[in-house]
Amino acid sequence: MCRSTDYYDVRYSDRNRLKIKAFFIRFSGFDSCTEPLPDSLTLLYPQRINETVLEVSGSSIRPDSPAFVTLHRMVKVKTRNGEAIYGSREQVRAGDGVRFEVYSREEKVLKGVFRREGQKWKMECKCTLERGVGEAFGTEGAMADVCVAVEGDVAMGERVEMVVRKNRRVGFDQLEEIPEEREGESELEGSEVGN
Repeated sequence: MCRSTDYYDVRYSDRNRLKIKAFFIRFSGFDSCTEPLPDSLTLLYPQRINETVLEVSGSSIRPDSPAFVTLHRMVKVKTRNGEAIYGSREQVRAGDGVRFEVYSREEKVLKGVFRREGQKWKMECKCTLERGVGEAFGTEGAMADVCVAVEGDVAMGERVEMVVRKNRRVGFDQLEEIPEEREGESELEGSEVGN
């Protein structure tokens, strides 16, 4: 059965969505950077192969389209030497398993995913810097604190050590992560198809 644009999916009702009010990243420990930190970063929500819901500033984003949000550098906030804070207050609504990536110019510096475990939302982040890139990022002792303000819940936060990982290419590119559906979701979908 083909899904039409007016298909109502119980899995992605409004109460099951993560409602992001703000997304902030604080980089610290960049005293010995060879390059100055940029004025903005790009927050990318890549294409979603599992048709997870994503809305940015009230606009629904098709699963086969990426979404971009600019994280502006906070210049009026008092910071220490070697520290920078970036953020955006664009409203984002996302379903379970939505991934995100943070770019500085052309370089991917962080990646993460939002997952729902029971009634709580969790965020997982990790550094994606590779050897040979990252003159501005990846200095020893550098850290990134990712903080996501959520509507009606406590903010999620995670600290990531910004360490350049070794490039282990063996002649092929790394496979893309595929989020798996939970058991209850596939049962709901099967019961709706029969109706």
